[in-house]
Amino acid sequence: MIQIVMNNLVPKGAQKPFDIFGDIHFEIDGYCFPSEDWDDFASPILYWWQARLSEMIENEKDTCELLFMDGNCSVIVHDQGETVDMDFIMRDRIERTITGINKAELCSVVNEALESLDIPHLKQ
Repeated sequence: MIQIVMNNLVPKGAQKPFDIFGDIHFEIDGYCFPSEDWDDFASPILYWWQARLSEMIENEKDTCELLFMDGNCSVIVHDQGETVDMDFIMRDRIERTITGINKAELCSVVNEALESLDIPHLKQ
């Protein structure tokens, strides 16, 4: 089961009141990436992830990259039809590959995480 775990979220920055900062990471069967205590700008990266996954599906691309804002880490998602394989990359090296993740579940987890931030313009 895949999850996006978020904790200690706070608004950050007067210029962009909807930039929400806090702990955020993927968790899959006990594996945490980038780490359990990774902190980053949750709202922008979730927007990016949602857009990249949608683009991959709609344009029938083979891969997309889910970037984190802080640090040198990302996730390369490989479309396998109903499932995806995910390469978890830290400092330009694959740290782990997890295969057979349900594509619809991954998209749903990203969408639910973004919706949980309760950003007003998402409700329009």
